Amino acid sequence: MNCKDCEKYLTCTALCDEAKQYTNQDINKKAWSKITPTDQIEKIQASKMPLQVGTTEIILQLYFIDRKNSKEIADTLYKSKRYINKVLHKYKSILQENIKKSV
Repeated sequence: MNCKDCEKYLTCTALCDEAKQYTNQDINKKAWSKITPTDQIEKIQASKMPLQVGTTEIILQLYFIDRKNSKEIADTLYKSKRYINKVLHKYKSILQENIKKSV
């Protein structure tokens, strides 16, 4: 559910359960395995990168679709190269696991 679709959107002062799950997905390793990066990238492309796209999705699009290296991505997003490499490493390992499962 999107927060803007919620009836309490304009008066909301706390995160609902769905929003908490979304914000805690980086901590929850099981949630990482459920995310399919290609689905996320396709959603970004379909929506032409709305303002509410997360940094992770932008990093993945710049790396996998626009073929930029980690230094270029870091300079573009004003993030450290170490952070970019950490995100890319995490998603590459997810991709490898998914490929092994499908083969």
